[in-house]
Amino acid sequence: MVTTPDEAVASEIVERLLGERLIACANIVKGVRSIFTWKGGVEDCEEFLVLMKSRADLFEEVCSEVKRVHPYEVPEIVGLPLTHVDKPYSDWVLSSLKRSEA
Repeated sequence: MVTTPDEAVASEIVERLLGERLIACANIVKGVRSIFTWKGGVEDCEEFLVLMKSRADLFEEVCSEVKRVHPYEVPEIVGLPLTHVDKPYSDWVLSSLKRSEA
């Protein structure tokens, strides 16, 4: 999960990660209102939320690629564990990603 300031940045991140086969797909959700503290003040802004599907072992590579193009000093990059995923969907996601180096 990553937030971005605009759709262009969101699209650039998704295209880069898809090209590297670090994610299988992504959803870009516009109109997310983010309210947070930053450098002693409170920020209130509209952002785009990018939900990406990948594997846990690719998280550090995803982080690295996001940071290469993200304009924020400290981008939100969050990985969430999954407890339940429909098997056909899970199989498709895993087949879409680059092979594990393990």
